Amino acid sequence: MNPNSCAIALACKRQLKDKGVTDAYVHLGRLYLLINKKWRRWHVPGYARDEVIAFDRGGRFVPQEIVFQPPPPDELIKSTRRSSSVRNTTGRRKRVIHRTPEVRHSAHANLPERQK
Repeated sequence: MNPNSCAIALACKRQLKDKGVTDAYVHLGRLYLLINKKWRRWHVPGYARDEVIAFDRGGRFVPQEIVFQPPPPDELIKSTRRSSSVRNTTGRRKRVIHRTPEVRHSAHANLPERQK
C-alpha cells in the first residue's frame, strides 16, 4: 500500500537508473518517475493495475514486462471547462466514483512532492 516501494516502483528505479530515474511512485492509474529532477507521468495499463491491487491485498507480483504509455496531450492541457458540481445543477446525474477498498490511495490524493 506504499506507492514508492512496490515491485513496479523498485523495478523502475533499478532498471532505469542509467536513464536518470531517481524516484518512482506507482498508483492504481498512474506511474510517476523523477527523471533528471523533473516528474514525468505515464498511464498504468489495466493488467498492471490488477497486479498492484493483488499486491496491496497480500498477493505477489507475477514477473512480466509492462508497457507504460504516456498520457494523451489533451490530458496534459489544463481544462477550461466548468467544474462538475456546476454541470450537475443542469439535471444530469452525478457520476458515481468507485473506490477499490484495501489498496493504496489514488494518485490525486497522493501526488509526489515537487523537488526544489
